[in-house]
Amino acid sequence: MLQEIKTYFQNKFGAGTAKDASSLPWYQGCPCDEMLPDIEEIRFHVLKMKAHKATGASGVSADLLHSLMAVPHGESIILKVVHSMIQCPEDSAQLLYNGLVILIPKVVPVVSPQNLRPIVLTETFTKLVSRVTVARVVKTWPMPPSMMGARGGSQTAESVWVAKLLLSRKQIYGSRCVFLKIDLSAAYDSLRHSAVQDEMARHF
Repeated sequence: MLQEIKTYFQNKFGAGTAKDASSLPWYQGCPCDEMLPDIEEIRFHVLKMKAHKATGASGVSADLLHSLMAVPHGESIILKVVHSMIQCPEDSAQLLYNGLVILIPKVVPVVSPQNLRPIVLTETFTKLVSRVTVARVVKTWPMPPSMMGARGGSQTAESVWVAKLLLSRKQIYGSRCVFLKIDLSAAYDSLRHSAVQDEMARHF
């Protein structure tokens, strides 16, 4: 069974080589010296990272980076690692580039590989470099007006738009209606849909 699971997920994800794993595609072919983040940029993004999150295989967490920022020379250590990841990936620890895949059971007991959900834990330093990169792109890339996700205040605007749409439909049908908008949050797949149905049946 263990060998079957191992083979299944190796085929599903594909085993990359060390060379593939140690490349940062968004920096390939770029003048790295001009792109290296300074200490102010690193400090800003480290302090924005959420604490108490699962780590990758290296065990480096956002909590550790927060603590390093508070001690002498800690910021320079973080900066040196980030610069090394960008300039010399072949000389950096390979763990910093690899995601750690863990398998979460969908059902119990697990009788096949399909009963497992793979979760990839990205390394904290990779997240930090990614944050720097995305923030730079966002500064120079105008956000499309039609983009609703990952946008401040978009949830309010979307809710108002949905309410107006439903009210207009109510006027068309001319009957008494009850509209429900259910937010299933981040862990939507752990919510029993029957529980929602039972709750609706009790009140309506």
